[in-house]
Amino acid sequence: MGKLFFKALSLLCAVSILVIPFDTSAYYSNEYDEIRAICSAISGAYKKSDDTLRILSYNILSDGIGFEGAPSSQRQDGLICTLTALSPDILCLQEVSRSWLTIIKNNTPFTSVEGIKTEIAGLMTTIFYDEETVELKEWGNEVYNTGGDYRMRRAVWGLFEIKSTGKLVCVVSTHFNITKATDTYSSAQAMELLSIVEGLSNKFTCPIFVAGDFNAKKRTSVTYPSSSIYEILSAHLTDTDLIAEMISTCDKGTKPSSTVDHIFLKGKAEIKRYVVLSNKEFLNISDHYPIFIDAEM
Repeated sequence: MGKLFFKALSLLCAVSILVIPFDTSAYYSNEYDEIRAICSAISGAYKKSDDTLRILSYNILSDGIGFEGAPSSQRQDGLICTLTALSPDILCLQEVSRSWLTIIKNNTPFTSVEGIKTEIAGLMTTIFYDEETVELKEWGNEVYNTGGDYRMRRAVWGLFEIKSTGKLVCVVSTHFNITKATDTYSSAQAMELLSIVEGLSNKFTCPIFVAGDFNAKKRTSVTYPSSSIYEILSAHLTDTDLIAEMISTCDKGTKPSSTVDHIFLKGKAEIKRYVVLSNKEFLNISDHYPIFIDAEM
């Protein structure tokens, strides 16, 4: 019943949203000078090589009803310069509202794997990619049977060919429920995700990267309610920050264990770099930090 309600609401809203013209250039301001400076430094320090694939995962915080994000028009400059500076080949994004979708479409070179369906249905967990560097060969998605809004609680995947090498890679984007003491949704979603990944592994003989907002931290000396979710996933998938040749959190006070966003791997790949952009300035864009990896197949 919940899924039908959200689908009906999305379709009702789509008509009015799609006919509203957006001139996103009119919203640019000087509020993100610090982020521009950081991004300029990052693009130099973390320059992407031609033989690696860059995958970025980012919950960009929706500005829709029921979410806490400021209007995307006030935050778009920061997101655009971040994506432009990092130049990822594949973006796993969460909480992509329709206004965010329009901004990304109009101001970046990235394409959604689901095309117009993403916009019409208001799908908020999705994958974007750079058509100049990778070619989408196949894609699909699975809505989790347990818990939450179908627009977010889903696993979207794409099979890509890396144009510079001709090699294949499969990438999954997802967004789990927030785990509470009596909430079993996330553990069920974790098990469903592992089943989906196993199916993809049987179908495609290539590395599979699973990225997103899992609302789950690693287990540390401080107890965290969702650590068990991380342990379920890490028992079957490899956390890329554990095998990366170089790890950076930008802000030295931030540890990878403090983030609820992760990029996991099934299969074999060399992780040249794992980066959490944890400068506090990025909190002006979202309540999550962007993370990315550079991988070599």
